[in-house]
Amino acid sequence: MVMPMRILHAIPQFPYFGGRTIIGGYSSALLELALAQGRAGHDVSIISHMADPAGRGEIESGVRTVELFDRADPGSIAHGLRFMRVASTWARAHRTEFDVAHVHSGFADYLLAADRIRSRSGLPTIHTMYCPVPATGGRWNHPLLGRLLRRGARRLDALAAMSRNVAASMDDWGLSGVQVVPPAIDLDRFRPGTDPQVRSDIGLGPEHLVVLFVGNATAQKNLTRVLDAFARTHDRCDMARLVITTELPRSSSAPNLRALREQIDRLGIGELVVQLGIIDNMPALVRNADVLVCPFMDSLGPSDYFVAAMEALASGVPVVSSNVGGMPEIIDDAHGRLVDPGHTDSLAGAMIEYLEDAELRTRSGAEARRFAARTFDPAETATSYDRIYEATKDQP
Repeated sequence: MVMPMRILHAIPQFPYFGGRTIIGGYSSALLELALAQGRAGHDVSIISHMADPAGRGEIESGVRTVELFDRADPGSIAHGLRFMRVASTWARAHRTEFDVAHVHSGFADYLLAADRIRSRSGLPTIHTMYCPVPATGGRWNHPLLGRLLRRGARRLDALAAMSRNVAASMDDWGLSGVQVVPPAIDLDRFRPGTDPQVRSDIGLGPEHLVVLFVGNATAQKNLTRVLDAFARTHDRCDMARLVITTELPRSSSAPNLRALREQIDRLGIGELVVQLGIIDNMPALVRNADVLVCPFMDSLGPSDYFVAAMEALASGVPVVSSNVGGMPEIIDDAHGRLVDPGHTDSLAGAMIEYLEDAELRTRSGAEARRFAARTFDPAETATSYDRIYEATKDQP
Protein backbone atom coordinates (compact mmCIF):
# COMPACT_ATOMS: atom_id res chain seq x y z
CA MET A 1 0.00 0.00 0.00
CA VAL A 2 1.33 3.45 -0.98
CA MET A 3 1.55 5.94 1.87
CA PRO A 4 -0.28 9.26 1.33
CA MET A 5 1.85 11.79 -0.51
CA ARG A 6 1.81 15.55 -0.94
CA ILE A 7 1.64 16.06 -4.69
CA LEU A 8 2.28 19.30 -6.57
CA HIS A 9 0.88 19.40 -10.11
CA ALA A 10 2.01 22.20 -12.43
CA ILE A 11 0.28 22.92 -15.76
CA PRO A 12 0.69 26.00 -18.01
CA GLN A 13 -3.03 26.78 -18.11
CA PHE A 14 -5.99 25.20 -16.38
CA PRO A 15 -9.31 26.36 -17.92
CA TYR A 16 -11.35 25.28 -14.92
CA PHE A 17 -14.65 27.01 -14.17
CA GLY A 18 -15.59 25.41 -10.86
CA GLY A 19 -17.66 22.30 -10.21
CA ARG A 20 -16.80 19.86 -12.99
CA THR A 21 -16.67 22.32 -15.89
CA ILE A 22 -13.27 22.31 -17.57
CA ILE A 23 -12.02 22.67 -21.14
CA GLY A 24 -9.09 20.98 -22.86
CA GLY A 25 -7.86 17.42 -23.09
CA TYR A 26 -4.82 17.60 -20.85
CA SER A 27 -6.59 19.83 -18.35
CA SER A 28 -9.49 17.37 -18.12
CA ALA A 29 -7.06 14.49 -17.67
CA LEU A 30 -5.27 16.31 -14.85
CA LEU A 31 -8.54 17.18 -13.09
CA GLU A 32 -9.62 13.52 -13.06
CA LEU A 33 -6.17 12.39 -11.92
CA ALA A 34 -6.06 14.95 -9.10
CA LEU A 35 -9.54 13.99 -7.88
CA ALA A 36 -8.66 10.29 -7.94
CA GLN A 37 -5.46 11.01 -6.00
CA GLY A 38 -7.35 13.06 -3.43
CA ARG A 39 -9.89 10.28 -2.93
CA ALA A 40 -7.02 7.84 -2.46
CA GLY A 41 -5.76 9.89 0.47
CA HIS A 42 -3.10 12.07 -1.16
CA ASP A 43 -2.93 15.82 -0.62
CA VAL A 44 -2.98 17.50 -4.03
CA SER A 45 -2.33 21.03 -5.27
CA ILE A 46 -2.50 22.31 -8.87
CA ILE A 47 -0.59 25.48 -9.75
CA SER A 48 -1.41 27.23 -13.02
CA HIS A 49 -2.93 30.19 -14.77
CA MET A 50 -6.70 30.05 -14.25
CA ALA A 51 -8.64 32.81 -15.93
CA ASP A 52 -11.93 32.18 -14.14
CA PRO A 53 -12.14 33.02 -10.41
CA ALA A 54 -14.54 30.10 -9.90
CA GLY A 55 -11.68 27.76 -10.70
CA ARG A 56 -9.46 28.94 -7.85
CA GLY A 57 -9.31 27.31 -4.44
CA GLU A 58 -10.53 24.00 -3.09
CA ILE A 59 -12.09 21.53 -5.54
CA GLU A 60 -12.71 18.72 -3.07
CA SER A 61 -11.26 17.89 0.31
CA GLY A 62 -7.52 17.46 -0.19
CA VAL A 63 -7.53 18.85 -3.76
CA ARG A 64 -7.02 22.54 -4.52
CA THR A 65 -5.88 24.96 -7.19
CA VAL A 66 -3.50 27.90 -6.83
CA GLU A 67 -3.57 30.77 -9.32
CA LEU A 68 -0.04 31.78 -10.30
CA PHE A 69 -1.02 34.93 -12.24
CA ASP A 70 -4.39 36.31 -13.27
CA ARG A 71 -3.65 37.58 -16.78
CA ALA A 72 -1.88 35.73 -19.55
CA ASP A 73 -1.65 35.00 -23.26
CA PRO A 74 -1.71 31.17 -23.24
CA GLY A 75 0.19 29.55 -26.06
CA SER A 76 2.66 32.40 -26.50
CA ILE A 77 6.40 32.22 -25.85
CA ALA A 78 5.99 34.95 -23.23
CA HIS A 79 3.44 32.84 -21.37
CA GLY A 80 5.74 29.82 -21.38
CA LEU A 81 8.66 31.80 -20.02
CA ARG A 82 6.50 33.45 -17.38
CA PHE A 83 5.03 30.13 -16.30
CA MET A 84 8.51 28.62 -15.98
CA ARG A 85 9.74 31.51 -13.85
CA VAL A 86 6.68 31.91 -11.59
CA ALA A 87 5.97 28.18 -11.15
CA SER A 88 9.57 27.37 -10.22
CA THR A 89 9.71 30.31 -7.79
CA TRP A 90 6.44 29.17 -6.17
CA ALA A 91 7.66 25.56 -5.95
CA ARG A 92 10.88 26.68 -4.29
CA ALA A 93 9.01 28.79 -1.74
CA HIS A 94 6.69 25.87 -0.89
CA ARG A 95 9.11 22.97 -1.34
CA THR A 96 8.75 21.73 2.24
CA GLU A 97 5.00 21.24 1.67
CA PHE A 98 5.37 18.58 -1.05
CA ASP A 99 6.93 15.19 -1.70
CA VAL A 100 6.86 15.21 -5.51
CA ALA A 101 6.27 17.62 -8.40
CA HIS A 102 4.40 16.53 -11.51
CA VAL A 103 4.39 18.78 -14.58
CA HIS A 104 1.87 18.36 -17.43
CA SER A 105 2.04 19.80 -20.93
CA GLY A 106 1.08 19.28 -24.53
CA PHE A 107 4.30 20.66 -25.91
CA ALA A 108 7.95 19.81 -25.34
CA ASP A 109 8.83 23.44 -24.54
CA TYR A 110 7.58 22.91 -21.00
CA LEU A 111 10.23 20.29 -20.29
CA LEU A 112 12.32 23.36 -19.44
CA ALA A 113 9.73 24.37 -16.85
CA ALA A 114 9.84 20.91 -15.28
CA ASP A 115 13.64 21.00 -15.16
CA ARG A 116 13.52 24.46 -13.59
CA ILE A 117 10.99 23.36 -10.96
CA ARG A 118 13.19 20.38 -10.07
CA SER A 119 16.38 22.42 -9.82
CA ARG A 120 14.86 25.23 -7.77
CA SER A 121 12.68 23.15 -5.44
CA GLY A 122 14.81 20.03 -5.07
CA LEU A 123 11.64 17.93 -5.38
CA PRO A 124 11.58 14.67 -7.37
CA THR A 125 9.95 15.78 -10.60
CA ILE A 126 8.19 13.94 -13.39
CA HIS A 127 6.75 15.27 -16.62
CA THR A 128 3.77 13.92 -18.57
CA MET A 129 3.41 14.74 -22.27
CA TYR A 130 -0.07 14.72 -23.82
CA CYS A 131 0.76 15.42 -27.47
CA PRO A 132 3.36 13.87 -29.78
CA VAL A 133 6.58 15.70 -30.57
CA PRO A 134 6.42 16.41 -34.33
CA ALA A 135 9.31 14.99 -36.32
CA THR A 136 9.85 18.32 -38.08
CA GLY A 137 9.07 21.94 -37.38
CA GLY A 138 8.37 23.66 -34.10
CA ARG A 139 10.71 25.33 -31.63
CA TRP A 140 11.55 21.98 -30.07
CA ASN A 141 13.27 20.88 -33.30
CA HIS A 142 15.56 23.89 -33.49
CA PRO A 143 19.06 22.36 -33.01
CA LEU A 144 20.05 24.53 -30.06
CA LEU A 145 16.69 24.59 -28.25
CA GLY A 146 16.11 20.90 -28.95
CA ARG A 147 19.37 19.97 -27.26
CA LEU A 148 18.53 22.22 -24.32
CA LEU A 149 15.08 20.65 -23.93
CA ARG A 150 16.40 17.10 -24.11
CA ARG A 151 19.16 17.86 -21.62
CA GLY A 152 16.60 19.24 -19.18
CA ALA A 153 14.26 16.28 -19.72
CA ARG A 154 17.03 13.79 -18.95
CA ARG A 155 17.60 15.45 -15.58
CA LEU A 156 14.02 14.72 -14.55
CA ASP A 157 13.23 11.75 -12.35
CA ALA A 158 10.70 10.23 -14.76
CA LEU A 159 8.98 10.89 -18.06
CA ALA A 160 5.47 9.77 -18.92
CA ALA A 161 3.17 9.93 -21.94
CA MET A 162 -0.59 9.64 -22.28
CA SER A 163 -0.37 7.28 -25.27
CA ARG A 164 1.97 4.87 -27.01
CA ASN A 165 2.08 7.28 -29.92
CA VAL A 166 3.35 10.14 -27.73
CA ALA A 167 5.93 7.85 -26.10
CA ALA A 168 7.18 6.72 -29.52
CA SER A 169 7.51 10.32 -30.69
CA MET A 170 9.53 11.19 -27.59
CA ASP A 171 11.77 8.18 -28.17
CA ASP A 172 12.31 9.23 -31.80
CA TRP A 173 13.16 12.71 -30.52
CA GLY A 174 15.85 11.28 -28.27
CA LEU A 175 14.15 10.57 -24.93
CA SER A 176 14.07 6.93 -23.88
CA GLY A 177 12.39 5.16 -20.99
CA VAL A 178 9.09 7.04 -21.30
CA GLN A 179 6.29 5.31 -19.38
CA VAL A 180 2.78 5.21 -20.86
CA VAL A 181 -0.08 6.04 -18.49
CA PRO A 182 -3.54 6.34 -20.07
CA PRO A 183 -5.60 9.34 -18.95
CA ALA A 184 -8.56 9.05 -16.60
CA ILE A 185 -12.25 9.60 -17.30
CA ASP A 186 -14.90 9.82 -14.57
CA LEU A 187 -16.79 6.62 -15.34
CA ASP A 188 -19.60 7.53 -12.96
CA ARG A 189 -20.35 10.88 -14.58
CA PHE A 190 -19.78 9.68 -18.13
CA ARG A 191 -22.01 6.63 -18.32
CA PRO A 192 -24.66 5.23 -20.66
CA GLY A 193 -28.24 6.41 -20.37
CA THR A 194 -30.85 8.65 -21.93
CA ASP A 195 -32.87 11.58 -20.65
CA PRO A 196 -35.65 13.02 -22.83
CA GLN A 197 -35.47 16.28 -20.89
CA VAL A 198 -31.89 16.89 -22.02
CA ARG A 199 -32.96 16.70 -25.65
CA SER A 200 -36.09 18.71 -25.00
CA ASP A 201 -34.03 21.50 -23.44
CA ILE A 202 -32.20 22.02 -26.75
CA GLY A 203 -35.27 21.62 -28.92
CA LEU A 204 -34.89 17.96 -29.87
CA GLY A 205 -37.06 14.92 -29.27
CA PRO A 206 -36.53 11.18 -28.82
CA GLU A 207 -37.26 10.65 -32.52
CA HIS A 208 -34.19 12.61 -33.61
CA LEU A 209 -30.82 11.04 -34.39
CA VAL A 210 -28.22 13.23 -32.71
CA VAL A 211 -24.73 13.74 -34.13
CA LEU A 212 -22.58 15.54 -31.54
CA PHE A 213 -19.47 17.64 -32.18
CA VAL A 214 -17.43 18.90 -29.21
CA GLY A 215 -14.56 21.20 -30.05
CA ASN A 216 -13.99 24.72 -31.31
CA ALA A 217 -14.16 26.77 -34.49
CA THR A 218 -10.50 26.58 -35.49
CA ALA A 219 -9.41 24.91 -38.72
CA GLN A 220 -7.65 22.19 -36.71
CA LYS A 221 -10.96 20.92 -35.32
CA ASN A 222 -12.33 20.58 -38.89
CA LEU A 223 -15.87 21.75 -38.12
CA THR A 224 -16.36 23.10 -41.63
CA ARG A 225 -15.97 19.56 -43.00
CA VAL A 226 -18.35 18.24 -40.34
CA LEU A 227 -20.98 20.65 -41.63
CA ASP A 228 -20.40 19.58 -45.24
CA ALA A 229 -20.59 15.90 -44.28
CA PHE A 230 -23.69 16.42 -42.17
CA ALA A 231 -25.48 18.11 -45.07
CA ARG A 232 -24.87 14.95 -47.13
CA THR A 233 -25.88 12.78 -44.19
CA HIS A 234 -29.21 14.50 -43.81
CA ASP A 235 -30.08 13.67 -47.41
CA ARG A 236 -30.17 10.03 -46.28
CA CYS A 237 -31.33 10.46 -42.67
CA ASP A 238 -33.97 13.17 -42.43
CA MET A 239 -34.29 12.81 -38.64
CA ALA A 240 -30.59 13.54 -38.13
CA ARG A 241 -29.67 16.65 -36.17
CA LEU A 242 -26.22 18.11 -35.51
CA VAL A 243 -25.38 19.49 -32.06
CA ILE A 244 -22.25 21.65 -31.88
CA THR A 245 -20.51 22.87 -28.75
CA THR A 246 -17.75 25.43 -29.08
CA GLU A 247 -15.29 26.54 -26.46
CA LEU A 248 -13.27 29.55 -25.37
CA PRO A 249 -13.43 32.91 -27.22
CA ARG A 250 -9.75 32.58 -28.06
CA SER A 251 -10.36 29.41 -30.11
CA SER A 252 -13.93 30.19 -31.22
CA SER A 253 -13.71 33.87 -32.07
CA ALA A 254 -16.59 35.94 -33.37
CA PRO A 255 -15.21 35.91 -36.96
CA ASN A 256 -14.80 32.11 -36.85
CA LEU A 257 -18.31 31.60 -35.55
CA ARG A 258 -19.71 34.04 -38.09
CA ALA A 259 -18.03 32.11 -40.91
CA LEU A 260 -19.56 28.89 -39.63
CA ARG A 261 -23.01 30.47 -39.47
CA GLU A 262 -22.60 31.63 -43.07
CA GLN A 263 -21.63 28.10 -44.10
CA ILE A 264 -24.67 26.67 -42.31
CA ASP A 265 -26.88 29.12 -44.19
CA ARG A 266 -25.28 28.27 -47.55
CA LEU A 267 -25.86 24.57 -46.92
CA GLY A 268 -29.47 25.20 -45.95
CA ILE A 269 -29.19 23.24 -42.69
CA GLY A 270 -29.92 26.04 -40.23
CA GLU A 271 -32.98 24.32 -38.77
CA LEU A 272 -31.03 21.07 -38.36
CA VAL A 273 -28.12 22.43 -36.32
CA VAL A 274 -28.14 23.25 -32.60
CA GLN A 275 -25.17 25.44 -31.72
CA LEU A 276 -24.14 25.69 -28.06
CA GLY A 277 -21.29 27.37 -26.20
CA ILE A 278 -19.58 26.29 -23.00
CA ILE A 279 -21.96 24.02 -21.11
CA ASP A 280 -21.98 22.62 -17.58
CA ASN A 281 -23.86 19.40 -18.30
CA MET A 282 -21.50 17.75 -20.77
CA PRO A 283 -22.02 14.19 -19.43
CA ALA A 284 -25.77 14.43 -19.99
CA LEU A 285 -25.31 15.90 -23.45
CA VAL A 286 -22.83 13.21 -24.49
CA ARG A 287 -24.87 10.21 -23.35
CA ASN A 288 -27.93 11.54 -25.15
CA ALA A 289 -26.10 11.57 -28.49
CA ASP A 290 -26.34 8.75 -31.01
CA VAL A 291 -22.84 9.23 -32.41
CA LEU A 292 -19.94 11.58 -31.69
CA VAL A 293 -17.83 12.99 -34.52
CA CYS A 294 -14.29 14.29 -33.96
CA PRO A 295 -12.49 14.42 -37.33
CA PHE A 296 -9.74 16.70 -36.04
CA MET A 297 -6.87 17.35 -38.43
CA ASP A 298 -4.16 16.33 -35.97
CA SER A 299 -3.54 15.58 -32.29
CA LEU A 300 -0.97 18.32 -31.63
CA GLY A 301 -3.01 19.98 -28.90
CA PRO A 302 -4.23 19.57 -26.32
CA SER A 303 -4.41 15.76 -26.21
CA ASP A 304 -3.29 12.81 -28.34
CA TYR A 305 -6.48 11.01 -27.33
CA PHE A 306 -9.36 13.38 -28.04
CA VAL A 307 -11.08 13.91 -24.69
CA ALA A 308 -14.53 14.13 -26.28
CA ALA A 309 -13.96 10.69 -27.81
CA MET A 310 -12.95 9.20 -24.46
CA GLU A 311 -16.01 10.68 -22.79
CA ALA A 312 -18.27 9.35 -25.54
CA LEU A 313 -16.80 5.85 -25.25
CA ALA A 314 -17.39 5.92 -21.49
CA SER A 315 -20.97 7.04 -22.18
CA GLY A 316 -21.62 4.12 -24.51
CA VAL A 317 -21.70 6.30 -27.64
CA PRO A 318 -19.90 5.18 -30.82
CA VAL A 319 -17.23 7.53 -32.16
CA VAL A 320 -16.32 8.60 -35.69
CA SER A 321 -12.78 9.95 -35.44
CA SER A 322 -9.99 11.01 -37.73
CA ASN A 323 -7.23 8.45 -38.15
CA VAL A 324 -4.49 10.62 -36.65
CA GLY A 325 -2.11 10.55 -33.70
CA GLY A 326 -2.95 8.04 -31.02
CA MET A 327 -6.60 7.65 -31.97
CA PRO A 328 -6.10 4.20 -33.57
CA GLU A 329 -5.07 3.04 -30.08
CA ILE A 330 -8.58 3.69 -28.71
CA ILE A 331 -10.92 3.48 -31.73
CA ASP A 332 -11.56 0.30 -33.68
CA ASP A 333 -14.43 -1.21 -35.63
CA ALA A 334 -15.96 -2.71 -32.49
CA HIS A 335 -17.01 0.71 -31.19
CA GLY A 336 -16.20 3.33 -33.81
CA ARG A 337 -14.84 4.30 -37.19
CA LEU A 338 -11.56 5.93 -38.22
CA VAL A 339 -11.72 8.22 -41.25
CA ASP A 340 -9.45 10.46 -43.28
CA PRO A 341 -10.11 13.95 -41.84
CA GLY A 342 -9.71 15.47 -45.29
CA HIS A 343 -12.29 13.20 -46.95
CA THR A 344 -15.85 14.49 -46.59
CA ASP A 345 -17.46 11.41 -48.18
CA SER A 346 -15.74 9.05 -45.73
CA LEU A 347 -16.91 11.13 -42.79
CA ALA A 348 -20.47 11.28 -44.11
CA GLY A 349 -20.45 7.55 -44.86
CA ALA A 350 -19.41 6.64 -41.31
CA MET A 351 -22.08 8.91 -39.84
CA ILE A 352 -24.75 7.41 -42.10
CA GLU A 353 -23.68 3.87 -41.20
CA TYR A 354 -24.41 4.49 -37.52
CA LEU A 355 -27.51 6.62 -37.99
CA GLU A 356 -29.20 4.07 -40.26
CA ASP A 357 -28.49 1.04 -38.06
CA ALA A 358 -29.91 1.12 -34.52
CA GLU A 359 -28.60 -2.36 -33.76
CA LEU A 360 -25.07 -1.31 -34.74
CA ARG A 361 -25.32 1.74 -32.47
CA THR A 362 -26.44 -0.42 -29.54
CA ARG A 363 -23.76 -3.05 -30.08
CA SER A 364 -20.98 -0.51 -30.62
CA GLY A 365 -22.10 1.55 -27.63
CA ALA A 366 -21.94 -1.42 -25.28
CA GLU A 367 -18.43 -2.31 -26.47
CA ALA A 368 -17.39 1.35 -26.18
CA ARG A 369 -18.36 1.37 -22.52
CA ARG A 370 -16.52 -1.89 -21.83
CA PHE A 371 -13.39 -0.55 -23.49
CA ALA A 372 -13.50 2.73 -21.57
CA ALA A 373 -14.06 0.99 -18.23
CA ARG A 374 -10.93 -1.11 -18.62
CA THR A 375 -8.76 1.65 -20.13
CA PHE A 376 -9.60 4.98 -18.45
CA ASP A 377 -10.34 4.01 -14.84
CA PRO A 378 -9.23 6.95 -12.62
CA ALA A 379 -8.14 4.66 -9.79
CA GLU A 380 -5.88 2.71 -12.15
CA THR A 381 -4.36 5.90 -13.54
CA ALA A 382 -3.68 7.20 -10.03
CA THR A 383 -2.13 3.85 -9.04
CA SER A 384 0.16 3.92 -12.09
CA TYR A 385 1.44 7.34 -11.07
CA ASP A 386 1.81 6.19 -7.45
CA ARG A 387 4.29 3.60 -8.70
CA ILE A 388 6.21 6.23 -10.65
CA TYR A 389 6.30 8.61 -7.67
CA GLU A 390 7.47 5.83 -5.38
CA ALA A 391 10.27 4.90 -7.79
CA THR A 392 11.65 8.46 -7.67
CA LYS A 393 12.41 8.01 -3.96
CA ASP A 394 15.04 5.43 -4.81
CA GLN A 395 16.86 7.67 -7.27
CA PRO A 396 19.93 9.62 -6.22
